[in-house]
Amino acid sequence: MRTIRLFVIVVFSFFLIACATNQINHHQLSFLNKNMPRDEVIRRFERTPAASGEVNTKGRNILFDRYAMNNGIQIDWYFLAYESNRLLYWGYASEFRKHGDPVLNEAIEQGMFVGMSK
Repeated sequence: MRTIRLFVIVVFSFFLIACATNQINHHQLSFLNKNMPRDEVIRRFERTPAASGEVNTKGRNILFDRYAMNNGIQIDWYFLAYESNRLLYWGYASEFRKHGDPVLNEAIEQGMFVGMSK
């Protein structure tokens, strides 16, 4: 009986920790529009990013906000890119790599790891 109680406490704690993170879901993306100010995006998400970092690539400064995206099956990192405080592009890292803008292609490689602190 004691083992079962401990197991339930551990599982319940895990779910509480998972819910406490800065997760977003696909339904919350419906309001995003290119050129939205960053503070409006954060206000609409009702949570701050899990991490943020600025990348300077080929003379352009791109700020990345990183959120945990809960797609119902798993949680993965989801990125929002801002240039001059305006939303430029958003998606998973693999989607940035397919974008036609070579600066965004290069910036996501740095933005995933460099300067992400919070």
